[in-house]
Amino acid sequence: MFQLGNAVRGPRARPAASVERMLTKTFAEDLPQSADCVFAALEAVAGEHTVTARDPEARTLEFRTARSLFSWGHVVTAHVRIRGRQSSLCLTVSGVPGAPQALLDGKKNRSLGRKVLTALHAAL
Repeated sequence: MFQLGNAVRGPRARPAASVERMLTKTFAEDLPQSADCVFAALEAVAGEHTVTARDPEARTLEFRTARSLFSWGHVVTAHVRIRGRQSSLCLTVSGVPGAPQALLDGKKNRSLGRKVLTALHAAL
């Protein structure tokens, strides 16, 4: 704490929304396959986890990974869009709502996003 004039000020806290944005990782990728093909492969990848929301018409899928010794789990949200004869994928990885935040969460979210993309490419 330090004093400035008559006001006593403490360390500044970062707003929760900006911390959440730092920890949430988003990946965007254009793929040569059709949107239906990419969505089917994405469903196969998500089959290893708990699917929490699925909308085949909008080609949107959300799933959660399991808790582990070092993680409270992750929420992965994917949107597949039609781009001509190809498709566009937007993948967002964040922590489970309400779970404590840790310093390495952003790195873990980035790592999981890359693993999901690698598994998706293998499934295609």
